Amino acid sequence: MDSGWRFALGHAYNAQRDFDHGTGYFSYMTKTGYGDGPAAKGFDDRGWRILDLPHDWCVELPFDARGGHSHGYKAIGRNFPENSVGWYRKTFFIPESDLGRRIALEFDGVHRDAIVWVNGFYVGNEHSGYTSFRYDISD
Repeated sequence: MDSGWRFALGHAYNAQRDFDHGTGYFSYMTKTGYGDGPAAKGFDDRGWRILDLPHDWCVELPFDARGGHSHGYKAIGRNFPENSVGWYRKTFFIPESDLGRRIALEFDGVHRDAIVWVNGFYVGNEHSGYTSFRYDISD
């Protein structure tokens, strides 16, 4: 599962630059499958960068005197909304032989405030960047 992810930077407050996420009629965190923008099942991410995990986009950012010391003076955080949201997407196949089994997604750690969507359905949120977490997606 660590290979073949798609990645793009979004935007902390400009919805257009955040792939129109949160602009649909049912744009709130819902369990009814109305995730929009990159959270939608059919979102076209073909133009996004392909990479393998683990990945840390902050390491790739330039240094900036306005950057905070807690981020190593990298161009991320409140002063840099264009660098403060990262989207990761992954398509994977579940074989028919696994139907009826319990299936979970397990993350060793996602820094920070990760929101997980599956096929447009909000699954959960993890605030800590140092804690592993797991979501049962069987249903």
